[in-house]
Amino acid sequence: MQSRYILTFTLAFASAAASAVTLDFEGIPGSTHVTTQYSPIGVTFTGGGEQIVTSAEINTAILPFSSGTGALMGVSGYIQGEVSGGATELEFHYSSYSGQVVVRLLDGSSLVGIYSLNNNSPMSDVFSVTGTHYTSFSLTNLDGTFVIDDLKVNPVLEPATMAALGLGLVAMRRRRKA
Repeated sequence: MQSRYILTFTLAFASAAASAVTLDFEGIPGSTHVTTQYSPIGVTFTGGGEQIVTSAEINTAILPFSSGTGALMGVSGYIQGEVSGGATELEFHYSSYSGQVVVRLLDGSSLVGIYSLNNNSPMSDVFSVTGTHYTSFSLTNLDGTFVIDDLKVNPVLEPATMAALGLGLVAMRRRRKA
């Protein structure tokens, strides 16, 4: 009976660890440069120009947010992030006043996806891609400022975590037979 509870807990932990994470950029003061604030949940921003903006700082009629009062702005038209262990889903709401936003996905140093988003000015839409494994992403708009909100990633369990779960299940089966 106890092993059933352990198995249920282990499977629940595994599914929770691999579920999607959404960054809504709320609760961080405006004009804050974002780097490691989200690293405890596996996302680190590495481009150096990522900055939180609030609805009080910019005209949200031109650059609307998806929700709330905070978003991430690509200062100098650039946002870059890394996902610990990699991910298989990337989704976000984006707004740009001018120019074209380009999304690049990399797995290590290999380019695994490049997407050119609508260049109607001003624009506001949702970008979503699933099924492509990546470890880092970048967004660029060399013609103007853009913001993203509700950034969602679906992290992949690291091999060591999967091995530990597998060994735990084997140990429980052996114990049950004994």
